[in-house]
Amino acid sequence: MRKRALSLALIPLLLFYAIPVGAAEKEQRTWKDEIVYSLLVDRFFDGDTQNNGDANVNDPSAFNGGDFEGVTKKLNYLKDMGYTAIILSPIFANDENGYHGDWVADFYKTDKHYGTMKEFKKLVNEAHKRDMKVIIDFQANNVGPDSAWLTDLKKQDWFHEEKRFPRTVSRMIWKQDGSMVFPI
Repeated sequence: MRKRALSLALIPLLLFYAIPVGAAEKEQRTWKDEIVYSLLVDRFFDGDTQNNGDANVNDPSAFNGGDFEGVTKKLNYLKDMGYTAIILSPIFANDENGYHGDWVADFYKTDKHYGTMKEFKKLVNEAHKRDMKVIIDFQANNVGPDSAWLTDLKKQDWFHEEKRFPRTVSRMIWKQDGSMVFPI
């Protein structure tokens, strides 16, 4: 009788332990949950003065020294402010004074002012350690004024004729209702 009672008591215990236990599901963030900090790499933070080259902080149209190392050093700062993702200005090799990243000379290289591909990968890995996403502003339709593509006859139809806006357009004023006016 005792054996039978013990067997009956053990059956529920054994059944309980036989049920597979799944790990708690990780909460999935969607893009609408992200808080994104957009930064211009060259203007953000100079973390490595060795790659500054012709940087000149006194010239607003020149490189100023911000780089991948600078962004990496400030990841905790960005995370502490509540950001869950960063979007970097274009990081590709640029023509002279292309600090903004829009004058791409080579889509296969990082700009020497920002650092190496190895340093970029370090930045991404460090961001991921902090559960932060990294987005690169990739403007495939932008090349620098000295790009070889502009003179390559096979790529002639890749580009449209350059058109300049009248001076007044650059001085337009947006009103609160969304309309714009052109001052005389």
